[in-house]
Amino acid sequence: MDEDIDNIILEALSFYTPMTKEQLVLDLDPKKVRAFPHFDLGLLEERMKFFIKNKKIKVTKINNDQAYIKIFPKRKRGLFDFFRK
Repeated sequence: MDEDIDNIILEALSFYTPMTKEQLVLDLDPKKVRAFPHFDLGLLEERMKFFIKNKKIKVTKINNDQAYIKIFPKRKRGLFDFFRK
């Protein structure tokens, strides 16, 4: 069940533009959020700390407010890169 909540949050975050918590809450898909009646701001903050700890998002500052941006996942080396070295 946490995986579904995590997916909803990560879908709303951007790789390119840092988002504050307020912007993130506004971008969450309301249809998907309704499926989790226990979803609240406390759970959102808990999951954000989890993402930061696992390096899925990073924290930046926008006008002295915390903002979050999604980190691109590391790519595995391709076959071409393997033979190049």
